[in-house]
Amino acid sequence: MIEASLKKYLKRTPKSKKLFEAAVKVAPGGVHHNIRYHQPYPLFFDRAKGSRVWDADGNEYIDFWMGHGAWILGHAPDNIVKAMRSQAGKSPHYGMPSKIQIDLARQVAKMMPGAQKIRFANTGTEATMYAVRFARAFTKKRKIAKFEGNWHGGHDILNVAVRAPLDKPSTAGALEETAKYTIRCPFNDIDGTMKLLDQNADDLAGVIVEPVIMAGGALPADREFLKALREKCSDTGAVLILDEVVTGFRLARGGAQEIYGVRGDLMTLGKVLGGGCPIGAVAGKDEIMDVCDPSKGRPHEQVAQQGGTFCGNPLTMVAGYTTLKTLDEHPEIYPRINRLAEKAKREVDQTFDRAGIMAQSTGMGSMFMTHFLKQKGAKINSIRAVYEKTDRVKLFEYYFELLNHGIFFLPTHIALVSSVHTEEDVEKLVQATKKAIPLLK
Repeated sequence: MIEASLKKYLKRTPKSKKLFEAAVKVAPGGVHHNIRYHQPYPLFFDRAKGSRVWDADGNEYIDFWMGHGAWILGHAPDNIVKAMRSQAGKSPHYGMPSKIQIDLARQVAKMMPGAQKIRFANTGTEATMYAVRFARAFTKKRKIAKFEGNWHGGHDILNVAVRAPLDKPSTAGALEETAKYTIRCPFNDIDGTMKLLDQNADDLAGVIVEPVIMAGGALPADREFLKALREKCSDTGAVLILDEVVTGFRLARGGAQEIYGVRGDLMTLGKVLGGGCPIGAVAGKDEIMDVCDPSKGRPHEQVAQQGGTFCGNPLTMVAGYTTLKTLDEHPEIYPRINRLAEKAKREVDQTFDRAGIMAQSTGMGSMFMTHFLKQKGAKINSIRAVYEKTDRVKLFEYYFELLNHGIFFLPTHIALVSSVHTEEDVEKLVQATKKAIPLLK
């Protein structure tokens, strides 16, 4: 860590430091999601509105993290807050079905290709876990193929080959047996992937893929790569699961499937879908989704279990419905936020280039990340390229220094633009980047 950056951070954030010291006494690492920890301690937020967040010390930041990407309309939009207040007065939790679940399900089906039926959960982790279960129940097969660098949540089945070293366990506490039927495939490598899928075709239940790798810096899949996966799944009878927890309703009304023209058999959703509240969902073809239907009189061992206390929670449902309705009624939002992200990538890269620093911003739509290259002209299109061809230490130092200039990026993670970000916000990012350059050379 650069000493000058650290000194400024410590001076600006004494209350965050004090809160962190209290937090570590009651929570491991002082956080409730491992990625939120960074040295010497994370910021503790006090409030947020629009494109701004304020920490415990009253420092204001332009927020390019946006609650892990959950806020596409900015923090606490007035129409969503109003809808949630109305629902809270009725009860924030029924534990039984309600009409708003139907309303949100219909809205998802209207906007997302192939979402014939849906089951709501509480997190993206739950969504991918259930999607794997549904694929296995439907095909009566066991193996699931996933891709290097793809993050599908914390459950053991898919928590492999997420970060370097890719051939080592991605987490402590997971038994090798839990991933016995998980096949690890190279992202954006058609030949390598097809070879592995062919070798395992007889017992292949499904293939799950992020159309855009978030952990590596919003790295898009090649169009032909996704098409090859679609064709192979159709040929073998495997279920193609598109993990759109992040890209769903962010890249476009219909998510990555609309952009790529490739439809999954199942899709997992989250983030934007919840309108700032906890959510996950599995959606897809009738015949696959019906494996969890308890109303058909089948023995319980023939029904895929799905559920949880807060699944379909009405407070989340009304926040999600209000969000999707807003996006549906204002299609101009997508080209605008995509244009702002492109402007940010272009101008940040130009700023570094003029300073003689090798940098390359990756991303898709309203998502981006800046990488510092070890060699000029390196192509960053996979997680292996990120670890082998970029300087992750310098990336942390850059994002950390931005915090001292009122720009919030969660260090080493992607940036996301919302509908309330402005040209001025992007310009302030560029100016903060210029101020950071002397420390990065």
